[in-house]
Amino acid sequence: MVRSPPSTPPETTAQVDRALQAAQKVCEQKGLRLTPLRTAVLRIIARSTRPLGAYALLVLLQDEVGRKHTPPTIYRALDFLLEIGSILRVESRNAYILRDRPGSPVLFLCDTCDSSVAVENPGLAELIESNAATLKFHIARPVIECSGTCDRCAEATADAAIRGHSDER
Repeated sequence: MVRSPPSTPPETTAQVDRALQAAQKVCEQKGLRLTPLRTAVLRIIARSTRPLGAYALLVLLQDEVGRKHTPPTIYRALDFLLEIGSILRVESRNAYILRDRPGSPVLFLCDTCDSSVAVENPGLAELIESNAATLKFHIARPVIECSGTCDRCAEATADAAIRGHSDER
């Protein structure tokens, strides 16, 4: 029996297309090459709602392209995508997410379901840049990570607690 792949929601397809087009544009401007491997890695990261580590990417990449790759290969692709600004490294998770707009993002990371959301705040970016300039500090990676619990997980925890109290009666 042949199984068809799960359908991808239209908004995810559009996000993947935007990410690939933006990466291709940067490569053209800088005289770089977006290889099939780099494209596949970017496509996988763009489809994900969670930060992905290199070894998880290796497994997903094998599923996507039908060929095994080595860790150094995946790390070279990740370094390239970081260099052109297509992805962000989530330092606290040793993982990667899509960078869908330039600037200094604030990452909100759920400790329960591992979901992530990147939010741009120009005012916060200006404040950080101003403080860095005052200190004569040169920022290499202007990313702020905030760990906590997303609303969906908080509601699930609250619902479970309510059910637990009603079971005790």
